[in-house]
Amino acid sequence: MSLARGGGRRAALATAALGVAVAVVAIWVGKDAALEWWHLRQLREGDADARLRAAEALGEMRSARAAPHLVAFLMRIVRANFDEWARRQPGDMITYIGPGYEFFGERGKRVQVAILKVGKPAEPELIRALAFDVSENVGSAGMVIGCALETLRRLDPELWDEPFSRTDEPTQDARQRGEPPEALTTIVLRRIAGDDAQPAEMRSAARDALAAREKLR
Repeated sequence: MSLARGGGRRAALATAALGVAVAVVAIWVGKDAALEWWHLRQLREGDADARLRAAEALGEMRSARAAPHLVAFLMRIVRANFDEWARRQPGDMITYIGPGYEFFGERGKRVQVAILKVGKPAEPELIRALAFDVSENVGSAGMVIGCALETLRRLDPELWDEPFSRTDEPTQDARQRGEPPEALTTIVLRRIAGDDAQPAEMRSAARDALAAREKLR
């Protein structure tokens, strides 16, 4: 009888301990969700410094929900940096030959690091950025596309670098400028769109980018 009661007490204590552990885990998960919500709100609505802090925090959290907001934030930074550079140039004709990532600036580089920490969930959003409408502002749109490509190539080099590693002269010249040829970007997008092994969201983003790029021709 006493053995049975002892066994029952041990079982009850074990169950209680498990319940406490589950409660602690639930509280911790809830805390993470609350922090993610707070940082997402700061990323959308905070001032410039608050947005940057939120971006870095969401990168550390590997927040998939933050991916579209982080990519949009990076592209806004790039456009603003390019537009500021363009305003300082003399004359009406503005020509820039060089890599788009020159317009990341310190803030953009920190946001890019956050995107790279988020990882694969950010890839569809970066692909959609390749469909940026160049009719509004050819210069800053080109920088946005170049920076999206630069980030994609760092995020998934196996997928994005192979077509850009060819040794023909036009491709090598473009690589030295830091801007892969548009035709090669289209090749990669078509490959993704038609590859059933790729996640559905990746295929959908590639099809959307191809369709948008076709309209802009």
